[in-house]
Amino acid sequence: MTDNLLKKLYLYLDSKKPIPRFFILLLLGYLIALASSPLSLFFTTDITKNSPMEAAIDINLLVMAVLAAPIFETFVFQYLIYDILYLKFLKRINRNWIFILSAVLFAFNHKYNWGYIVFAFFAGLYLIICYDYFRYARKDAFWNVVLLHALRNLISFSIIYLIKNFY
Repeated sequence: MTDNLLKKLYLYLDSKKPIPRFFILLLLGYLIALASSPLSLFFTTDITKNSPMEAAIDINLLVMAVLAAPIFETFVFQYLIYDILYLKFLKRINRNWIFILSAVLFAFNHKYNWGYIVFAFFAGLYLIICYDYFRYARKDAFWNVVLLHALRNLISFSIIYLIKNFY
């Protein structure tokens, strides 16, 4: 069932031009975050507690979140798990298990609090599915996911900055 749903999503995305497709994927990421927020808030009322977003945003933190983290995390949690572990060694297992493994490892890399771990699980699931889509579409999966991840982080940090400073 999951594969059929993903195939429909991939075919729909393929029918779009590159820029609208990219923004559809970005919007999809925020819809997933919105849908997972109530579950995250079950564990804590402030998912930014103990996270880098709790601190005052400075240029070093912004560079880390928008440039370094997306490159490192895409390499570890999408490329190594999907391209190396799955495609080279575990091709026989169901791809959905690779999605879950990637999302769980991504989540526990963001262990600021339980709410954030839940939130990061869904973000990791979204990112590995995007990676899978770009592989399916024969696009540069690595750099497309890095760009999506970086834009999500930039938008999220910008919103939190505006709320903390002007609300």
